[in-house]
Amino acid sequence: MGRDSLGKSLLFACGDNHSGQLGLGHQNHQSSLQRLEIPKDINSLEGVVAGAQHTIVFGRDSKGKSLLFVCGRNSFGELGLGHQNIQSSLQRLEIPEALNSLEGVVAGAFHTLVFGCDSKGKPTLFACGYNDYGQLGLGHQNNESSLTVIQKPVICDSEKYRLKMAIEHHIQTLSNESSWFGLKKSPQDKIKILKQLCENLEQVDNANSKQKLRETMSTFLNEHEQTIKEHRHPFRKWCFFSPESPTHTETFLTEKMNSLNT
Repeated sequence: MGRDSLGKSLLFACGDNHSGQLGLGHQNHQSSLQRLEIPKDINSLEGVVAGAQHTIVFGRDSKGKSLLFVCGRNSFGELGLGHQNIQSSLQRLEIPEALNSLEGVVAGAFHTLVFGCDSKGKPTLFACGYNDYGQLGLGHQNNESSLTVIQKPVICDSEKYRLKMAIEHHIQTLSNESSWFGLKKSPQDKIKILKQLCENLEQVDNANSKQKLRETMSTFLNEHEQTIKEHRHPFRKWCFFSPESPTHTETFLTEKMNSLNT
């Protein structure tokens, strides 16, 4: 991939071509670089990504509009064309209307992810292809032959996500009969309180919810400290922390609560 002396985009390919992934119009392997004709609609070539046996080429037209072209294996719908037919030459993949600006493309072995922003500038993500293990993130394990939107988690802010993971890890620890932290099994009412905190946290979805987020952190911090104090085995002195020292969770919560106050 590059440009000629006149600044025109150029693309070359070689190697395994069993599924037409080189985009040369045939399925013959190539041991030397062969020029691949770039679709005329592409005025500016921006990148190429490759899966195990499929290729995605992206760029912009003369008006600056994003374009996607695909070729290669399509047994699982990884090309996103709405069918499962192999393509030995680059075929245009229509970008979903909800994707206002294309920011990137990622190819797994047999699946494809396309991401960018919608008309309001919010991140949006689409996927297609092999999904036997749920790798498309769609909540099921069915293959998809068309680009399908992936629903974003309610908690997509990194700090809220870390807090939710901390609470859920704490719940899991308390659910065990014993743990390497020296904790004995916690009463169900305590676990119920923590699960309620997770539900409260999911409602924190904008920058104006700092007070609610702070209250959730404060409640969890109190629950965490109380649990460590009340349920710690008195003879397990060799644990990772002593009763008077803060845990990683306490340190994290305290730091984030302080940052919310600034």
